[in-house]
Amino acid sequence: TYNSESFVEDTLHSVFSQTRLPEELVLVDDGSSDRTVELLEKLVGKYSSQLRCLIIQGDHKGPGAARNRGIQAATGDWIAFIDSDDLWEKTKLEIIEETLCFYPEINFLCHSEISRTLTGSERKLEYYRRYNQNKPLSGQLFSANLFSTSAVVCKRKVLMDSQGFDESLMSAQDYELWLRLSPNLNVFFLSDILGKYIHRPGN
Repeated sequence: TYNSESFVEDTLHSVFSQTRLPEELVLVDDGSSDRTVELLEKLVGKYSSQLRCLIIQGDHKGPGAARNRGIQAATGDWIAFIDSDDLWEKTKLEIIEETLCFYPEINFLCHSEISRTLTGSERKLEYYRRYNQNKPLSGQLFSANLFSTSAVVCKRKVLMDSQGFDESLMSAQDYELWLRLSPNLNVFFLSDILGKYIHRPGN
């Protein structure tokens, strides 16, 4: 999170209302100057009996550094990212868990999502349609980013082995990481729409 007081509650409610709750929730605040942390503490206090919740506060260093702190603090085998203005469909984690059990060789998964613009209009982002399983992933990623961070689930070991996000990049640090990871990914695309990517001023 970073100065997310006007939207982070909706994001967290979409996590806490999952039909299959996560094993843990790691919340990393990137030096907010508004009421973001206060809201995080309030919501965590409400739901902490249901799952392990951890709030990490740090100086403002950008999204790459914040995500890296979260990855390092996590204890599970898998990381499911969610930015503080995005939303998950309530069955997201249940469907992903079923998929990972059925395809144990996967180490990276991406699902479809809805993109909501500043005017409120919505369109489908069906990433699987742009992927050709008969061609190397690296070349396809070089041409276009096939992933959205809040739609990605990745083995924690893959992220740790790669040293995580490049903290010097204030934008596109996710795309740079996917490019770097691509030779080692066993990727799987779900056609299911399991989240919403919310546009807002400044993001």
